[in-house]
Parts: sequence; C-alpha cells; structure tokens
Amino acid sequence: MMTLKRKYRSPLAALVLVVCAAGFGGCLKTIATIDSTPSGAAVYFNSHRQPGVTPTQVEVKWYGGHKITLIKKGYETHSEIVDIDPPGYLWIPLDLGATLIPYNFEDTHDFHFELTPGSTAPTPGESN
Repeated sequence: MMTLKRKYRSPLAALVLVVCAAGFGGCLKTIATIDSTPSGAAVYFNSHRQPGVTPTQVEVKWYGGHKITLIKKGYETHSEIVDIDPPGYLWIPLDLGATLIPYNFEDTHDFHFELTPGSTAPTPGESN
C-alpha cells in the first residue's frame, strides 16, 4: 500500500505546483498614449470622456478598433478609428508562456493627432 500512496503524491505535487505558478503568473497592461498639437484637448475614448486633457494615457481593455475623439475650443472636432493590435508574445501558443511568467508586461501604443483650427465649439462643460 505504501507504493500506491507514493504514486499519487507526485501528480498531486505537480498539480499544486502548476496552480501556484498560475497564481504568481504575469499580468498584461495595455496603455494608449494620446497626444495632440496643440495640447490641451478633451479626450473621448470609445465615446467615454477621459480625465484630463492631451497628453494623456488610457488603459485599453481589448484589442481591435477604438474610436478616439478630441475636442478643443477654437479647433475642429477630430474623430478617428485606430487599431490597437496585440503584441507578438500574445499569439498562440506564446500567450500561455507569457501568462505563466511572473512578469508584468506593459503594451504601449502612442497616438498623435494634429488639430485643425476651426469654429467648432466644444461640448458643454469641456475645458479650453
């Protein structure tokens, strides 16, 4: 009977080790840095007002197309759909390894927009 119990300790220990490793696995944070010329434009990311004005950073929740709208008094409202693609280490099967490595990955995407002078007024309550 002793050998039977020892046979099952090894797989159980391996399972505990895998669960612990997954618990200490890495994390991925995706950031979009949004800037404009001139700076100081209000930023809407997927139609949600972001705190502050350009330059600013937005935490991205998913990859794919995102709508960025910039509004500044004295300039035309600028709207654009941008694509945010995942990094190579998130491609299958590399994504499993990246998840298990105890390292915090940061995926950054920079966007710069030139605002055109115009008479379009900002939405009520927006900063200059």
